[in-house]
Amino acid sequence: MLKFTPHRGAVFVRKILASAVANADEAEANTESLYVEQAFVNQAPTMKRWRPKDRGRAFPIMKRNSHITVVVESR
Repeated sequence: MLKFTPHRGAVFVRKILASAVANADEAEANTESLYVEQAFVNQAPTMKRWRPKDRGRAFPIMKRNSHITVVVESR
């Protein structure tokens, strides 16, 4: 379902979900019975940059980041 969702964040969530399934496979869990128990996004550190504006002033640019967490469990 995430593969055909047109939202930009679906690509990142799909990669994270594939990584979680691969990690469960390395821990020798049954990958056929996995389900998403939790999925949440937390704020990450913000990169602060400056853009020059008129009359010698500086305008702040906040480049925001986030941490995506997906927890899978087996039934």
